[in-house]
Amino acid sequence: MNFIFDTKCRVSGGMGFIMKFRSKIDWWFYLVLISTAIFEIGLATWLFCIGLLIGAIPVCVIFLIMYAFLFIPISVNTIYVFDDCELRVMCGIFKPTRIAYTSILRVERTKNSIASPALSLDRLSITFEDGTVLISPKSKKEFLKQLRIKVGSGEAIFVD
Repeated sequence: MNFIFDTKCRVSGGMGFIMKFRSKIDWWFYLVLISTAIFEIGLATWLFCIGLLIGAIPVCVIFLIMYAFLFIPISVNTIYVFDDCELRVMCGIFKPTRIAYTSILRVERTKNSIASPALSLDRLSITFEDGTVLISPKSKKEFLKQLRIKVGSGEAIFVD
């Protein structure tokens, strides 16, 4: 077994109970994916039709790279992981946000549309000592129940 020892935590990723929640995905995320694909394919086709084959090839390559390294990992790997002593917010290729349960100050529902590791506008705002993160767990009720258990009877405020 691989163990990751952390100075703030006993053992992370080894012996403790880990629970994962996937992000809820709204229709608008699929709309962005499909409209981007249609635009890119249309642009490449237009460039090819007017005789700019040299222009069509880079457009197709950029499109494939963008999908392979950005959109697909985000849609598949936006998850929220309860570890022994922290909540890890993971989103595609981006660096995970690690939130110690002891640093959580406030949790509330929001519809804020700012860019965040949430693929739905049905979101939770988690304010902690180092900032705020917006997430959208698919099973919000179960997620909040688990978060309340992990945070315990600390100073965190849960607003419903």
